Amino acid sequence: MVNVHRGLNLLGQAVDRGLVIATSLENLWPAMKLLAGNPEFKAIQARMFERSNAERAELGLGPLSI
Repeated sequence: MVNVHRGLNLLGQAVDRGLVIATSLENLWPAMKLLAGNPEFKAIQARMFERSNAERAELGLGPLSI
């Protein structure tokens, strides 16, 4: 059985350690669509996009949107 809480915890840790993906996680991994409405998943993905956009700004690139 899949442990969603554990998976979100590991995903959150990866993002906090610097994971940056320039697309929504559902686009990269279709299985993530099951989490699309989960508030914790949304918050993790938002943190990832914030970091990505900060890095893009340093390079003079425009922001990405979820």
